[in-house]
Amino acid sequence: KWLLHVRVYDLDSAQPVVEAHVRLYVISWRDYEEQKQNNIQPHLLHTLRILAPNDELGSVLFSSIPTAVTHHIDAYSPISPPHRKRCANVVNGNGLVLREVDSLTEGRDGISCPVCGETYGTVENLKRHIAYNRLIEEADDIPVKGSHQDVDVITPELTKPFELTEEDIRESLKDKEIVCVFEGIEPMISGTFQALQSYMADDIVFGGRFAPCMQQQKNWVVVDIEKFHEILPPSTDQQEKKEN
Repeated sequence: KWLLHVRVYDLDSAQPVVEAHVRLYVISWRDYEEQKQNNIQPHLLHTLRILAPNDELGSVLFSSIPTAVTHHIDAYSPISPPHRKRCANVVNGNGLVLREVDSLTEGRDGISCPVCGETYGTVENLKRHIAYNRLIEEADDIPVKGSHQDVDVITPELTKPFELTEEDIRESLKDKEIVCVFEGIEPMISGTFQALQSYMADDIVFGGRFAPCMQQQKNWVVVDIEKFHEILPPSTDQQEKKEN
């Protein structure tokens, strides 16, 4: 799966920020113009659900330690190309910004059977449902048309997990800007503040990972600021998998 990581840290770590939390947004002018042309209420700013720190728990973090903020580019993500999302067998959010991980962990049902309408959390459970009902329908001589035996209804694409290629994401990011909003309360004067940072497509390193920037010295945790922004290139194994 594709994960987008942003690393945050409060340089004045001796005075920890109170109630620190983070949000991610994506700005898409292409989507905005299309919505205007189609007479749809246009939205320039779209929310990116956060996997870690979990946004269902408020995306709170301890900013005195460098933290990677993670967004899963899934079938509901505004970063995913619309033509790929339309092919995904997931429930319609109907305006809500959902996360595929909530379905994968079976926190809710997100994949439906087109024959009977039963919903499941994972593709594997949908496959079991189809296989079991085919056995029952064959034993009971149920007509094939419109049943779980009908290959025109139960297509191979129905049970394929949602997958994106690097090219899909690169193409989608061409017109987009990702905004990270860090918010908290300054402990000395109890004033709320925000720190913002935005990223364009050229700022993103595909397959990279943040370099380790912390080490232990005696009883202290030391952060190497020079390594904080360093991104390690994809490993040889990752390159070989991509080529194959």
